[in-house]
Amino acid sequence: MNPKESSRSQETKTAAADAPVTKRPPAGIVFFTEGPVGHHIIRMAIPMTWGMLASVLAALADTYFLAQLGTAHLAAITFTFPVVMLVMNLSLGLASGFSSLLARALGEGNMIKVENLTISAMLMSGLIVFALSVVGYLTIDPLFTALGAGEQTLPLIRDFMSIWYFSMILVVTPIIGNFALRATGNPKTASYVMIVSALVNVLLDPIFIFGFGFIPEMGIKGAALAGVVSRLAAFLVMFYMLTYRTRLITFKLPDLTTMLVSWKEILRIGAPLAMTNMVTPLSIALITRLLAQYSENIVAGFGVAARIEALAIIPLIAVGSSFGPISGQNFGAEKYARIVELIKYGFVFAGIYGLSCAALMAVFHQSLPGFFDANPDVVYTAGLYLLVVPIGYIGLGITMVVGASFTGMGNPRPSMIMSLLRLSVVYLPLAYIGAKLFGPIGIFGANALANLSVALGAGIFIALEARQAVLAGKIDYSTVSLLVPKSLATKALNNSAINERGEEDIDKR
Repeated sequence: MNPKESSRSQETKTAAADAPVTKRPPAGIVFFTEGPVGHHIIRMAIPMTWGMLASVLAALADTYFLAQLGTAHLAAITFTFPVVMLVMNLSLGLASGFSSLLARALGEGNMIKVENLTISAMLMSGLIVFALSVVGYLTIDPLFTALGAGEQTLPLIRDFMSIWYFSMILVVTPIIGNFALRATGNPKTASYVMIVSALVNVLLDPIFIFGFGFIPEMGIKGAALAGVVSRLAAFLVMFYMLTYRTRLITFKLPDLTTMLVSWKEILRIGAPLAMTNMVTPLSIALITRLLAQYSENIVAGFGVAARIEALAIIPLIAVGSSFGPISGQNFGAEKYARIVELIKYGFVFAGIYGLSCAALMAVFHQSLPGFFDANPDVVYTAGLYLLVVPIGYIGLGITMVVGASFTGMGNPRPSMIMSLLRLSVVYLPLAYIGAKLFGPIGIFGANALANLSVALGAGIFIALEARQAVLAGKIDYSTVSLLVPKSLATKALNNSAINERGEEDIDKR
């Protein structure tokens, strides 16, 4: 063996020693790196649609039953939306960071890392939730007073949130587990957990709110307790699935160093997303405050419309949520052309569904709110929202596609920038101007304009990123011909050819 061969042999042995320790993946894990991309999207999105539909229907049941107690109860639950969403979005941000790492570890075939990430994410979320629940409970009155809650609604809010805060651990851990199941290609299992939780909530809502048999009438406290029991059911089912179905949770804790490294990796992606996601509920809080200057009936109408909207955009969210695991696994496996194909599918779906949904909302915008409240002001406000805001659903879908795809690849910046631009730079300033000039319709119009304008920027960003990928030789121009203008692609290809000729000249010299 000559010295060069000996050197290469030594390098190979060193690389093998440094390679990550892996083991055979459990039978329950599905990989997205092979097979039609469109099939994987459908396989992921349909179960998630059913699971999310069940969750939103449970939230609508809350709204319906509490509306029977009066508009004050409806307004009270609307005031809680921003805070509940704040915690949910914080959890979603951390879960997105965890899911991105998990999907890429699966793409690399590193199963030891997959197990360590899962248990580390669960423990980290528990510590964060404990701190937030204590702070939240101690600030109920000053926070909701600042949001505009009056003397009639504040006691109702206190009754609901005092229970909700101490069940936060049951809100967050199922979200982490849900993302783990999706990243491993088990959307049906994740969907079953959501459906179980929703069914328990819907069954217990009327019993706890109005009383039945030996159970006394508890009003808004009953709605909070029904949520606690339903989330406990979700937690137990989720824990069973992660432990015995996919075996992502083992009863062997990683060592402290490994756990701290996992936390650092999760927070590197998840913390920026969590902070960015928190802008959404904060903006909703400010919008709620803007609407509260008119009347609590207007706030209640906004709450009704928000629940209906949550039902309408389920397919957009379900499709968007499937993009992170698929792009993450393919990025880990260095199959970049499949990621481009994924984004193309997302843009087409966002356009078709966004237009269809806006048309349907325009037809039924006056009739849908009447199912929840007969108050004319509530119905009018909700109908106005459903007539104007869905115009921007195409833009909302495009930003979801772009954000989820890049987050799955370990790059949360596009999602962060789009969220901050949409809410802080476009939506809130336009909402304040619209409120001054046109009243509530000006606020709702600002929402649609923000979604559309940021989506336009997202489209330009994708075209530029695709051009860079062509230039770097990661993908062929034919793969991105629909995303990249021909003039830009031609310039990129010419530059690439010039660089190649330059390298050839250097080699000859």
